[in-house]
Amino acid sequence: MLKNNSLLSLTILYTLGNFTSKFLGFFLVFVLTFFLSKEELGFYDLVLTSISLFVPIVSLQIGDAAFRWLIENSKSLTISMVFTNSIILYFILFLIFSFSATIFYCIFDWEYYWIIFLIIVMQCLYTFFRQLLRGMNKSKIFALSGVVFVFLYLFLAGISLYLFENKILSVLISYLIATTSIVIILFLKEQLWVYFQLSLYSKEISLELLKYSIPLLPNSLSWWAISSVNRYLILFFLGVSYNGIFAIAFKIPTLLLLFVGVFQLAWQEKAISNYSSQYRDQYYSKIHDYFLRFIFSISVIVIIFNKLILDLIVSENFFEAWKYTSLLLLSMIFSSLSGFYGIGYLSSKKTSGASTSTISGALVTVVLSVLLIPSFELYGASLAIVFGYLVTYIIRLYHSKKFFKIEINKAVFFKLFFLYVLVSAVSYWDFNYSFLFNLLIGLGFLIKINITEIRLIWSNRKIVTKRIWKN
Repeated sequence: MLKNNSLLSLTILYTLGNFTSKFLGFFLVFVLTFFLSKEELGFYDLVLTSISLFVPIVSLQIGDAAFRWLIENSKSLTISMVFTNSIILYFILFLIFSFSATIFYCIFDWEYYWIIFLIIVMQCLYTFFRQLLRGMNKSKIFALSGVVFVFLYLFLAGISLYLFENKILSVLISYLIATTSIVIILFLKEQLWVYFQLSLYSKEISLELLKYSIPLLPNSLSWWAISSVNRYLILFFLGVSYNGIFAIAFKIPTLLLLFVGVFQLAWQEKAISNYSSQYRDQYYSKIHDYFLRFIFSISVIVIIFNKLILDLIVSENFFEAWKYTSLLLLSMIFSSLSGFYGIGYLSSKKTSGASTSTISGALVTVVLSVLLIPSFELYGASLAIVFGYLVTYIIRLYHSKKFFKIEINKAVFFKLFFLYVLVSAVSYWDFNYSFLFNLLIGLGFLIKINITEIRLIWSNRKIVTKRIWKN
């Protein structure tokens, strides 16, 4: 029997928290275009890209394993076992990382080295604590902590950008202080030390956690490679200023990922809890249909307002980023669909299979980036990401048949895909009334194809609101 905590309610709860925090962080990047040059923003983006690479490597994604174990059994004893073994594993991993980092520093002696080192350590703990609380069914705390973090980060960054000359260092220090503050707050407020009981340490449990989390690492690194590795290739072939433009171009498509990200958090919980249900395939197919409409609808809306958004929120030096949005947004559509089908690996605990698809996608991205960037510059980088995610999606679509059977509404898929291509082409054509044409045709078609869902959500708005606060 399907478990009844509404996916929509859970999604909206995560939206209020996780989306708000990510949107504010998204907004900060555009604010930085008024303070940083193309070269400085390109360098800052490379720093963040590097941090996002090292966090899963250093942590071995133990937080994901903790969440997966607790979502099925969040009793006090289970929490203590998971927390104790995870903390001991983190302690060992941080010692190894510290030793490696010290050797690296002695060789390269980089200006921002130690602050980046501390950010990586605190980001590992920040992610682990939030995943732990999420597994303990404390979704409100999970969501709220993200909001508080970004507000604190924005506040500190805003002050430091005005007060200090070294803008990049100011923003990085603000990020470190904000992350550390949330780690301390969560540890004290939720009294996490209560769950640490050394007597519960077990080599077997630690190995079980690692057995689940380590196979996720190639998958995560491959996701990183598909979306981020060409930043370094852009730097090599074109220069750091091009990376600044590409960083802004890539931020607009992440509007889709902001929405998809909060859905995925809720979808993971619902899909895992209903994986053994006899109605699983029907339920998954229904959610897939809603998800397909959702991601294409958001994407079409973003394309329609793309130039207007950039004109309002970025410095004119970065406005040319609009040219690459359509391709990058298409890559995010394939990325989102890949993420949806990836739930099969998590639900079945066969996470090693997730790596095959993402490694293949990463290899395609790297090869195409090397071939296309020298000739087609940022268009080549964008196309490489599109094909990387497309390959990942196709492989996962094939793999998913071992876990569940989803009926795809092909008619809706092709209609939405055609609309996306049409709106994108018109935005490039840029005739006198192109914006008005896209607005009327795009939004009109979206309302028509989603009218049933719109009416359903509106008619049940009071019920959904009540369920949000019960979670």
